[in-house]
Amino acid sequence: MKKSIYRTIMCFIAVIIFSLLIIAEITADVSADKMSEKKIHFLKWKQIGKVLSHIGYPDFIDHDMSRYGELDTIFRNDDGTSINIINRKNKRAIVLNCDGSVKHIGLSSRHSWLDNNNKILAWSDDEQHTVGYLKGHCPASYDAMDPSGQYFVSWFDNKYYAIASVAKPEIPLTKVNVISNQFLNIYLKGNKLYVFGYEERSIYAPLKAFIYQRNGEKLKLIEKLEIPREKNYGTPYVVEDLSPWSDEILLFDSRSFPSISKWYIYNLSTKELKYYGLATEDRGLFLQCDILKKVEENMKSKMSSGEINK
Repeated sequence: MKKSIYRTIMCFIAVIIFSLLIIAEITADVSADKMSEKKIHFLKWKQIGKVLSHIGYPDFIDHDMSRYGELDTIFRNDDGTSINIINRKNKRAIVLNCDGSVKHIGLSSRHSWLDNNNKILAWSDDEQHTVGYLKGHCPASYDAMDPSGQYFVSWFDNKYYAIASVAKPEIPLTKVNVISNQFLNIYLKGNKLYVFGYEERSIYAPLKAFIYQRNGEKLKLIEKLEIPREKNYGTPYVVEDLSPWSDEILLFDSRSFPSISKWYIYNLSTKELKYYGLATEDRGLFLQCDILKKVEENMKSKMSSGEINK
């Protein structure tokens, strides 16, 4: 009886210690740039839904969402001054900007993306309805379109993955030795294209970075990197975003229960991996400002000035 009570007490103490460690990590300031507006901003779908409701779109997010769900995606533009929230089920998009402005857009297809000018880029859902759509295959995954809307990764001739341009989507520019899944990303920065993905379909395969030099429409592979991981748990290890203003990438290191997933920063130039904090949010993006805050402030300002009714 005494041993049973002792074990119960020790288990209770262990739970308390574990909880305190988690709280300590959550509240720890792990990076000096968290004081700046131009930084990584973390978002939760619940938080996004609340803001959208405040600004007049209470039904925009109207179904269950998952981190890499088919129905909802969120992107930033190329310089991090706006975010696009796409409801693929109902073919709608909302653009939120650092100046607080909001734009609601009806999409042509659930396979739609927006470029930097909020022009709709769309591929056909059905071969019989191709009017107004881009030719060629659509991106291999929802993350396989670069934030500016100029390049993407797609499947060609039922044989290989390649980078193509939106201007000429049916023409492969260069092959990429990756597998298609929700962890395939592409980013354009200056005259370089960055592709992140996996070469093997294995839970223990290393995450790779392919860096291409762009010269007109010609692409040359100039560097291939293996992105390090603190420890391989056989769980997803994902590039969440690439900084528009530095060589840093944000990584989501998924952990199984009872452990909590974590954020890491990897510098492509220095090859240094740093812990950034516990991943208690749904998305992390490099943004010029706290866009959700700016949108709410703009809405409150319009209400107080009488531009819109309360």
